[in-house]
Amino acid sequence: MMQRNLNMRVEVLFPLEAPSLCSAIYERMLKPVLADTVNAHELQTDGTYMRIRPQGGEQPFNSQAWFISHPLFDVENEENAQGKTISVIPPSI
Repeated sequence: MMQRNLNMRVEVLFPLEAPSLCSAIYERMLKPVLADTVNAHELQTDGTYMRIRPQGGEQPFNSQAWFISHPLFDVENEENAQGKTISVIPPSI
C-alpha cells in the first residue's frame, strides 16, 4: 500500500484465506513478477532504484508479456462453461 495510491482513487485490501487461492495468486501472479528481468527495479538502501537485469546466459523474462499469454482465468471459454461460474470467493463466506 503506497500513499500515492490513496490520492484520487480507491484501493481495496482484503485477506486471502483460502489456501487454493493463495497458492494460485503466488504461482500465477507473484512469482512471475519477482522473476521479471525486463521491467523490474530494486529499491536500494540509499533510496535509489537499480534496474534488474538477467544474469549471464539467462534469458530475459518479461512478466507483463507472460501475463498476456497466461491468464489467471480462461475468460474466452467462459461461454462454453455450460453455466459454471468461476468463483474466487472462499466457501467459508
